[in-house]
Amino acid sequence: MLEVSLVSGVTRREFLDSRIERVAADLGTLKVARRGDLVFNKMRMWQGAVGVAPTDGLVSTDYTVAEPFPGVATAYFAELFRTSDAKNEVNRRSHGIVMDRNRLYWHDFKQILCPLPSHDEQKEILAQIGNLNEWTGRLTRHVINVIVLLREYRSALITAAVTGQIDVSKAA
Repeated sequence: MLEVSLVSGVTRREFLDSRIERVAADLGTLKVARRGDLVFNKMRMWQGAVGVAPTDGLVSTDYTVAEPFPGVATAYFAELFRTSDAKNEVNRRSHGIVMDRNRLYWHDFKQILCPLPSHDEQKEILAQIGNLNEWTGRLTRHVINVIVLLREYRSALITAAVTGQIDVSKAA
């Protein structure tokens, strides 16, 4: 079983033992996704719920599975559909009674025009995104470490003030 996440794209779904029997009963209602297919949650595509199937598997009927044309880096489109411009276009083509209930159906999805650079350019774009994600991850970890150190420093200052190790009136 595969699922689509806003954060991690398409991933293998883990089940608790108690849910396996219910899912096994529903196998006939699921769709097949092949490794490399673009998969999106038609109810949450407007938020960027899209990704690439990492392996062959089954997905919910609430998902849409698109087989890529030869020479297309599917991950390029997964990243493209997470951009604000693409989400705006998805929203424009989606249907629902209110925005958070919008659904993007296949006949509307296939009408969306997308930039299609050469395969090499698609790979380069993905490499740049990977570099930026790596850099952002390192920066995030650094900021978290600084926050932890500042909290420790604040706690030490409070302790020192309360125990009289520093004179607060002079520090002010």
